[in-house]
This record gives sequence, structure tokens and C-alpha cells, in this order.
Amino acid sequence: MTLVELMTASTLSLVVIGGMMGAGIRFQTQSLGQQQKMMAQQSLRAAADLLSLELEKAGAGFGAARLNLGGAVTQGALVPVTGDTFASDGTFAAPDGEYAGLISDSLTIYSGVTAATINLACCPGVGSLGACGACSTRNGSGNICTAVQPGSGTFSADSQLVFFNPTMGVACAQKLTSAPNSAAFVTSEGLGSLGAPGGSDPCASASTFWCSASTFATQLSAVSFRVNWKPVATGGAQRPRLQRDPDGPFGPLPFQDLLWDVEQLEVRLLVDDLSNPGAFRFYPDAAAGRPALDQCTVATCPVAGGLDAKDTALALGLSANEGLRAQLQRRVRGVEVSLVSRSLTSDPAQVRRTGSSEHAHFVTTADGLPLDGFARRRVVFQVTPRNFALSEVTP
Repeated sequence: MTLVELMTASTLSLVVIGGMMGAGIRFQTQSLGQQQKMMAQQSLRAAADLLSLELEKAGAGFGAARLNLGGAVTQGALVPVTGDTFASDGTFAAPDGEYAGLISDSLTIYSGVTAATINLACCPGVGSLGACGACSTRNGSGNICTAVQPGSGTFSADSQLVFFNPTMGVACAQKLTSAPNSAAFVTSEGLGSLGAPGGSDPCASASTFWCSASTFATQLSAVSFRVNWKPVATGGAQRPRLQRDPDGPFGPLPFQDLLWDVEQLEVRLLVDDLSNPGAFRFYPDAAAGRPALDQCTVATCPVAGGLDAKDTALALGLSANEGLRAQLQRRVRGVEVSLVSRSLTSDPAQVRRTGSSEHAHFVTTADGLPLDGFARRRVVFQVTPRNFALSEVTP
């Protein structure tokens, strides 16, 4: 073999080997991309499964009732907060820079522990008290009387309680101050530092809420979810993750990391028209001009089908806009959740930018997600909390 032939053969071999290596690298890159897409999809499934389980329990024991947590804080069993920035929480960071548009909603879910439900009873030896006639479930010392002695193993000191009057469609949250040692609860009104409800609120101590022995109590459970973009290390890049607070906003436990690279959580409530059941409206719904329910006002969110006597009772002690939101909460029958998860790493070959070099920004998809090289998956699912349908919520 001549030198020319040897050099030609070597060159051809190098070309073949280079092609094979290029093909191998491309295959490896595609395989890694597919693997990361699958991981993003698995994260979404895990998050959706967990949220679905919590949402199905929402309102257990009190359904879609107006829930007073203390003071003037009144809401429903589902509490989404649009674009929540947790301004006073130093452990939280919203997305910044080109990702600022991906800020998420937060979601708090309240439910009763129905296995620990106990009926109230007329306090013995108590005549007319407050607005009540012959029967008051509160005595002059402020204790709340029960049909039987609550188990101290079930109702321990510092337990959060919810009292529900199905006739009024109102629920009241209080905190147990000591383990029960008689047929009564000793409580402090309201959760955290919210204090007692105002005098005109249905949960106030002198209200007719406490005149019915059909009112019952159970432990109150709460859980909160949010997406936190705070860097893992000081000065590091932001990395989103879904977090869960296992005892909600009034418990001692902090938010805990649940799933990494879940970068967006959006919540919409499904509100029914009681005069035309099944005619649901979404809140928010940009196409229909409806804001999120927590941002509704009398001017922007009229109640479909009009109001009834129970709606009037629900608005007692509230401002016009707060009363409207309580009336809409009464009609909530479901929730729609949208979750977005992204891959662990970005593929530079998939980055798309527009604009001049000094002002270039990511091209976005039709649903507002940036083409920044991360592979993304979105899942949208709806849940109908079974307790909303079973509770006394219709006229």
C-alpha cells in the first residue's frame, strides 16, 4: 500500500468515525432530553395526585360554608391567592427577570377531621343568654357545651376546631386552650392572632349561631401549597420547587420542599348558578372578563341567579365586597388546577430569543412559557370536593 493510499484510507476512517461519534452524541442528547421530559412528567403526576387527594377532602364537615377564622377574616374551604408573593416571608422568592411572568398562585385547603366530630348541646342551667332563648350551647363562662365529653386523646390542647351550623351555612374556627375534662370545650376565639369575630358576625359569641344543638364541632385541618423560586445557595440561580405547609397558615410548621422543578401553579374555582345548576363559571376567566374570586368586587362579579335569604345571612358583618365573595364561595363546586414542570437542565440548542442583543428576550409559547431550552410539561385537572355537594348549601 502506497503512502497516498494509506493517507486516503486514514482520512476516510476518520470521516466514518467522526460521523459515528456525531450520531452517537446526537442520540445521547436526544435520549437525555427524552429522559428529562419523562422526569418532568413524573413530577407532574406526583404533584397532581397529591393535590387531588387534598382537594377531595376540602370542606369535610362543613362543605362550602362561610368559614370565619377569627376577627374579620372570612373565606371558604378553598383559598387560592392569585400571584401570591408572601411579602413577609424571607424564605420565599417569586420568579424574577424573564421568568417574572411565571409567578404562581398559592392554595390553602381547609377540612374537618370527621372521625373526631361531636355534637354540641344546650348548656345545663343556662337560661336566656345573648340572642338565645331556652337553649344556648355557650355558658356564662364562655365554655361551649357538648353532648358527651370530648376525648382528651382526640381533642388535645392547642387543637384547631371548627364549629358548623348547617342551618346557617356558617362555620367558625377556634383554638382549644386545654384538653377537655368535662362535657365542654374551653376555647379561645379565632386562630393565631386574629382574635374574636366582630359583634355582628354570625360567629360572635352572642350570635344565634350558638343557639342550636344541631351545631357540631370537629378538628380543623389545613394544608397550603406554593411554588418557591428562592435560590438554594446565596447568590445562586433561582430554581423552582413545589412546597407544602402541612399545617397551614396558623400552624407552627414551615413550608417544606415537595417536588423540584415544578415552576407554576395556577388555580381556578368553578362557581355554580343555584337557579340553573350545572351552569358553572370559572374564576378567573380572562376571556369572560372575570377576575379571581379573591379579587372580585360587587362591580365585577355579580352573582348568577340572584341572591336568597341565606346569602343575606352570609354577608352579615362583612363589607359589600367581602359579602359578595362569601356568597360566591357558597356556590363553589369544584376547582381546576394547572401545573407546569420543567427539565433539570436547559438545552442551548433549543433556546429562542428575539430583539436586539442588548434587549433580547425569550420567545414565548402561546400559553406564555419561555423557549429557554428547558423541556416543559403542563397538566390541567379538575376536582369536585365531595363535601361541597353533600353539605347544606342550597336554598
